Amino acid sequence: MRRFIIPCLIVFVALAAGCRGGGGRAPVTGRVQMDGQPLTNATVSFIPREKTSGTHLFSGQTDETGAYTLKADDGQPGAVPGDYRVEISVIDRGSPSKGGLHNRVPARYNHKSTLSFTVPPAGTREANFLDLQSK
Repeated sequence: MRRFIIPCLIVFVALAAGCRGGGGRAPVTGRVQMDGQPLTNATVSFIPREKTSGTHLFSGQTDETGAYTLKADDGQPGAVPGDYRVEISVIDRGSPSKGGLHNRVPARYNHKSTLSFTVPPAGTREANFLDLQSK
């Protein structure tokens, strides 16, 4: 009986260690365009729809082509597969008389976002948001 229990315990511990928070992330990249043009210097944030202990925020910064790669708030690359609400923002410094900061992206794509994305287990290079409209 002991010969059976010890190998089972070893397998159980190995599986449990692989399932802890931080593991199981998939690579996620994509592109963002607004009004048909690449949206540069935008922050793309993936907010998990299902909150659990150890939940991370995943985000990336767009380059001059509008491309981004997600990283967790702990700096590790990728995102945990699942359903997300997506927020996209570009914050510009405005004049102090007008409140100082201005988001160039309409509210429906950031704090009142209607955008969503499901990260598949294998990850994706197609987490694209190409139809954003400024008006």
